[in-house]
Amino acid sequence: EALKVNTTLTVLHLGQNSIDNDGVKHLADMLKVNTTLTSLDLSYNRINEDSLRDITEALKVNSTLVEINLEGTVISKIAASHIIDVFKVNRTLASMHLSGRAW
Repeated sequence: EALKVNTTLTVLHLGQNSIDNDGVKHLADMLKVNTTLTSLDLSYNRINEDSLRDITEALKVNSTLVEINLEGTVISKIAASHIIDVFKVNRTLASMHLSGRAW
Protein backbone atom coordinates (compact mmCIF):
# COMPACT_ATOMS: atom_id res chain seq x y z
CA GLU A 1 0.00 0.00 0.00
CA ALA A 2 2.83 2.40 0.79
CA LEU A 3 4.23 2.15 -2.73
CA LYS A 4 0.90 3.21 -4.20
CA VAL A 5 1.26 6.68 -2.67
CA ASN A 6 5.04 6.99 -2.52
CA THR A 7 6.33 10.05 -4.35
CA THR A 8 10.09 9.72 -3.92
CA LEU A 9 11.19 6.16 -4.74
CA THR A 10 12.27 5.84 -8.37
CA VAL A 11 14.18 2.52 -8.39
CA LEU A 12 13.10 -0.71 -6.71
CA HIS A 13 15.22 -3.89 -6.76
CA LEU A 14 13.31 -6.98 -5.65
CA GLY A 15 15.22 -9.62 -7.60
CA GLN A 16 15.70 -13.08 -6.08
CA ASN A 17 13.22 -12.57 -3.25
CA SER A 18 10.94 -15.57 -3.88
CA ILE A 19 8.02 -13.25 -4.55
CA ASP A 20 4.99 -15.39 -5.34
CA ASN A 21 1.70 -14.74 -7.18
CA ASP A 22 0.16 -12.78 -4.31
CA GLY A 23 3.20 -10.54 -4.01
CA VAL A 24 3.31 -9.94 -7.74
CA LYS A 25 -0.41 -9.10 -7.72
CA HIS A 26 0.21 -6.40 -5.09
CA LEU A 27 3.12 -5.02 -7.09
CA ALA A 28 1.00 -4.96 -10.25
CA ASP A 29 -1.73 -3.07 -8.41
CA MET A 30 0.92 -0.58 -7.25
CA LEU A 31 2.21 -0.12 -10.79
CA LYS A 32 -1.25 0.92 -11.94
CA VAL A 33 -1.23 4.00 -9.70
CA ASN A 34 2.39 4.79 -8.80
CA THR A 35 3.68 7.88 -10.61
CA THR A 36 7.35 8.01 -9.62
CA LEU A 37 8.86 4.54 -10.05
CA THR A 38 11.01 4.40 -13.19
CA SER A 39 12.88 1.11 -12.71
CA LEU A 40 11.67 -2.21 -11.25
CA ASP A 41 13.72 -5.39 -10.88
CA LEU A 42 11.64 -8.55 -10.39
CA SER A 43 14.26 -10.93 -11.73
CA TYR A 44 14.36 -14.55 -10.62
CA ASN A 45 11.18 -14.55 -8.56
CA ARG A 46 8.32 -17.03 -8.77
CA ILE A 47 6.47 -15.27 -11.56
CA ASN A 48 4.16 -17.59 -13.46
CA GLU A 49 1.90 -16.92 -16.45
CA ASP A 50 -0.91 -15.48 -14.31
CA SER A 51 1.47 -13.20 -12.43
CA LEU A 52 3.03 -12.04 -15.68
CA ARG A 53 -0.44 -11.22 -17.03
CA ASP A 54 -1.04 -9.06 -13.93
CA ILE A 55 2.21 -7.22 -14.55
CA THR A 56 1.54 -6.68 -18.24
CA GLU A 57 -1.96 -5.35 -17.53
CA ALA A 58 -0.43 -2.87 -15.09
CA LEU A 59 2.23 -1.85 -17.60
CA LYS A 60 -0.48 -1.00 -20.11
CA VAL A 61 -1.67 1.85 -17.86
CA ASN A 62 1.58 2.82 -16.13
CA SER A 63 3.14 5.92 -17.65
CA THR A 64 6.33 6.35 -15.61
CA LEU A 65 8.18 3.03 -15.60
CA VAL A 66 11.06 3.11 -18.08
CA GLU A 67 12.72 -0.22 -17.26
CA ILE A 68 11.58 -3.57 -15.88
CA ASN A 69 13.75 -6.61 -15.27
CA LEU A 70 11.96 -9.96 -15.54
CA GLU A 71 15.05 -12.12 -16.06
CA GLY A 72 14.53 -15.73 -15.06
CA THR A 73 10.82 -15.66 -15.82
CA VAL A 74 9.56 -18.51 -17.99
CA ILE A 75 7.74 -16.97 -20.93
CA SER A 76 5.06 -19.09 -22.61
CA LYS A 77 3.55 -18.21 -25.99
CA ILE A 78 0.53 -16.75 -24.22
CA ALA A 79 2.72 -14.70 -21.90
CA ALA A 80 4.73 -13.48 -24.90
CA SER A 81 1.52 -12.20 -26.48
CA HIS A 82 0.73 -10.27 -23.28
CA ILE A 83 4.19 -8.70 -23.42
CA ILE A 84 3.75 -7.72 -27.07
CA ASP A 85 0.43 -6.08 -26.18
CA VAL A 86 2.20 -3.86 -23.62
CA PHE A 87 4.36 -2.29 -26.30
CA LYS A 88 1.32 -1.54 -28.43
CA VAL A 89 0.04 0.95 -25.84
CA ASN A 90 2.84 1.84 -23.40
CA ARG A 91 4.93 4.76 -24.69
CA THR A 92 7.32 5.15 -21.74
CA LEU A 93 8.69 1.64 -21.17
CA ALA A 94 12.04 1.58 -22.95
CA SER A 95 13.70 -1.55 -21.56
CA MET A 96 12.42 -5.00 -20.58
CA HIS A 97 14.94 -7.68 -19.59
CA LEU A 98 13.68 -11.21 -20.28
CA SER A 99 16.84 -13.31 -20.53
CA GLY A 100 17.62 -16.33 -18.43
CA ARG A 101 14.87 -18.81 -19.31
CA ALA A 102 13.83 -20.75 -22.37
CA TRP A 103 10.67 -19.69 -24.19
